[in-house]
Amino acid sequence: ASRVEFYIDDTIIGTDTSEPYAVDWDTRLYSDGSHVIKVVAYNLIDESSQDDITVTVLNNEAELSLNRTRLNFGAVPNGSGSGDSSFATTYAQSLLIDNSGGNTLSWSISSDASWLSASPTSGSGSGVVSVSVDPSGLSAGTYTANLTVEGSTQTSDSATVAVTLVVYHTG
Repeated sequence: ASRVEFYIDDTIIGTDTSEPYAVDWDTRLYSDGSHVIKVVAYNLIDESSQDDITVTVLNNEAELSLNRTRLNFGAVPNGSGSGDSSFATTYAQSLLIDNSGGNTLSWSISSDASWLSASPTSGSGSGVVSVSVDPSGLSAGTYTANLTVEGSTQTSDSATVAVTLVVYHTG
C-alpha cells in the first residue's frame, strides 16, 4: 500500500504512508457507545480497498483497583493453660478499593475461609476495608485464603487478595 487512511464514523482521523500502518485514536474525544472504524488502503496507482469494524467506546466505565494483592497475619496463643484458646493476633489491616474509571463502582467482598473477614463487605465508589483474622480453633501452622473483590461494572471487574495466616506454637 502507498497509504492507509483511518476513519471514525466516516470522518478521517489520520493517514499513514509506512508500515506498520497505524494511527492513534483518543477515544475521550468521542461519546460512549458504538463507533465505526474504517480503514482504506491505496496502492501505487490509487486503487483502494477498505474494511470496517464496529467498536464500543466506554470512556467512563468504572474500573476496580486495589492498593494491595497480599496480606500477611500472625497469631500466638496468649496462655499456657490447656483450656486457653485466646491469641495475640496481628492487628486488622486496611485494603483500599479505588475506582480509576469514570462511572460509579459498586463492589462486594467475599472470603473463602471462615477465619478471614472483611468489613464492610460491600460498598459504592472508593473505600477502605478492614481485613482481620480470627485464629480461634486453629492449630499451629500456615493457612492461606483469598479475599475476592467483585465490581459491578460492564466489564465485570474482579480482583483477589492472597491472605496468609501463620499460627505459632508457644513454649
